Parts: sequence; structure tokens; C-alpha cells
Amino acid sequence: MIINIILMLAILMALTKPKTKSKIEYYVGIERQSSSGQSTLEEQDDWIKRILKNHNWKKAELISDTCNGSIFPIRYRKRIIKAAKSKNVKYIILFRVDRLGRIAAECIKLLDDLNRINKIKIISSEGNFDYDNPNDKFSVRLKLLLAEQETSQKNSRVELKIGYMLKNGIYPRKNPPFGYKKDANDFLHQKPWCKEVINKIFEYFSNNKDYSKTARKINIEFEEILHKKLNGQDIKKILSNKIYIGYLEWGGIIYGKGDTNEPHKQLAVISKDQFQKVQNLIKKISEIYRRSSSLPQEELAEDYGINNVVEVKYYRPPCPECNSFEYQENGSDKVANYNQKKYKCKKCKKEFRSPPYRIIKKIHDLASELCINCGVKNNFTFINEDSYIWKLICNNCDYVRFFCEFKDISVEEKKEKKPVHKKKEKHKAQTTL
Repeated sequence: MIINIILMLAILMALTKPKTKSKIEYYVGIERQSSSGQSTLEEQDDWIKRILKNHNWKKAELISDTCNGSIFPIRYRKRIIKAAKSKNVKYIILFRVDRLGRIAAECIKLLDDLNRINKIKIISSEGNFDYDNPNDKFSVRLKLLLAEQETSQKNSRVELKIGYMLKNGIYPRKNPPFGYKKDANDFLHQKPWCKEVINKIFEYFSNNKDYSKTARKINIEFEEILHKKLNGQDIKKILSNKIYIGYLEWGGIIYGKGDTNEPHKQLAVISKDQFQKVQNLIKKISEIYRRSSSLPQEELAEDYGINNVVEVKYYRPPCPECNSFEYQENGSDKVANYNQKKYKCKKCKKEFRSPPYRIIKKIHDLASELCINCGVKNNFTFINEDSYIWKLICNNCDYVRFFCEFKDISVEEKKEKKPVHKKKEKHKAQTTL
């Protein structure tokens, strides 16, 4: 009797015992299609679904892309790390280890960081790996190193093949250089007008040392021949391209004809002396307007050349959020001791300033540069007359190097109209009295 009572109590306790919820485990799924086309995204997706049938894992993140393996671990690093931190990810599921990427150092760094957040396991068709286990970690790293080596060897083979094609005059790029056309076998041929136009481009630039002026003259003179209008950037590319003296370029390497590396005579349209003369001029421009992220002459020199006083005007800045011009003035502020207007957009309510600080800094950095008129360096006075006008004047020769005007047209129109309107109202009031 006592035994029966004990058994019944035990059964009752078992039935009334609350069920413990199983801990949810999260995974990050990675799908990347290789350039060779092996293991497509659909095939990888089907494989991941088959794996998940046998497990009660929940998705923290699924990343699917066809980008290059050298880009993938860099592009999605933050996204994967963020998912791992927010969901406490325990599993990385991918068809093969090399789907993570083809730069071993970046992939290893990513996996190490994930393992520090939470001890991870890698599930793949090549096997499952506990990344916290030294042997498994070695296996994963070895696979990533071999994948990178395979890519490097493949790139080397491609470069050898392209080099062979270029030496034989075959052009592998889709679009031929300016003035040339490709036949059915990818050999380049000069267009009927090529020699005349290219020689004029080199001649005009040698005389005026100005990319944009050269482009304008060519556009006017050969308007009926050219299918598009050239600009300063186009002219610079043409002047720097060695195809016009018979050489083809790929990846910074110059290819001539065959093993002798002689120029392809059928492609050459100007002499080497003429080409070198122009390269010296381009070098001179680059020395005067040194390319730097902090200097706006980076673009200005290429558009205007080295012999011009540059004048740039910025009219009515649009809202950086919605590009609307419907905004109201919202006070002013000092940025790096210079005046800056504040605005508030009426459409999206975005608050912004004009001119932006990055432009203020760019103009200010010009003050330490070389005066192209007298050659004296670091002798400019930077003038900020009000919130609109900015000047650099050489203390040695009074040369205005840079002039920039920030002007809100609508504000100025209102300023002009308001006094007139007020005067009329005052006049009416006086006559009624």
C-alpha cells in the first residue's frame, strides 16, 4: 500500500513538473558563387536547407552574393560580427570553407573574432570543424591558405594568357581605345580619322598646356567625326596612353610586339619624341598641383591647366538629404574660425550647413601651396570676408589663386525686395494720416 502511494506521488510529480525550454541556437549561413560557376547559389541554398532539417537552429543572418572571394570577407565582416553579437551565434554554415573568401588573412581574422564572441562550429560539406579545437582550427586555416594559393595561380595563368594576346596584337578588353576599332578576332585597327585627331590633340595640348581648352578645340574642329564630346579627363587619358606610339598596356605592364617588344607599327600614330614631350608637360602639372585628398586642385588642374586663375562658384546648395531647394535659414555658426550658414529643409526637416566643413578645409589647405605666378611657396593670405566670399592672395605678387563664392540666390532676392515693400507700406500709412 505504501509502495503504491509512493509510485503515484512520483508519477504525479513527473506530470506536474514544468517543461524546461531548450536553448535556441543561432547560425550564420554563407552562400557565395565562385567565378567558375561551380556550386551555384541555388545549390548552396538547397544544401543548407537539407542541413537544417536535422537541427532546430534559427537563422541569425543569411548572406548570399556572387562577389569576388577577395571582397566577400571585407564587405560582410561588420554584418557577420553584428549578427554574432546580437544573437550569440554558434554555427557558421557554408557549402565549402573557401566560400568564406579567398584572402586567408581576412577570413582567419573574421573567424578568430567570431570565436572570441562565442565558441563557433563550422558546418560544411567538407566536414564539421570546432574552431576552438587546435586541430580543427589548423584544418580550416590550411583550407583557406590553399584557396588563396589556388586563386593566385589562376591569376598568374590569366596574366600569362593576356600577355601573350597583347604581344600578338589581340585586345582582350570589350571597349577599344579612343580612335581604334576591333575586328571579329579582337585585333585593333585605326579608324580613318584616328591619326589626324590624335596628332591635333597632342599639338594643341603642347601649345596651351590645358586639358579642357584642348577638348573644346577638338570638339569644335571635329564635331562631325566624333560621336561624343570630349572633356578634360578624356584628353588626359588619351595623352597618357602609349597605344598611340604602338604599345598596349595591361595592369601597369607595357606590351610590345612579340619577344622583341618592338612597338606595333600598325597602331602607332605619333612619334616617341612628341609623346615624351607631352609626358613632361603632364609631369609638370602634377608637380605644381600635387594630387592630394585635401586639395581641390586635384580636379581643377585637370580641367583648367596650369596657366589659369581658377574661379569656382557654388550657388544655392541643395539639401543633402532630398536635393530640395526649399529650405529656410536657421542661423549661423563658426567652424574653424570661419563663418558658416545653417539651414533647415522644409520638406525632410534635415538640418545642414553651407559651405560644408570639408570644403572649408580644402580651401584653407591651399594657403600653404606654391604660387603658380611667382613661384613663392607658403606665402598666401587666406581671406574669409563674410559667409560667402573666400580668397587666397599671394603676399609676394598679389596673385589671386583661388576664389570661391557661396551664394544663396533666394535669400539675396528676398533681401532686395523686403526694403522696397516696407517703403511702400510706410508711404501708404503717411498718406492716410
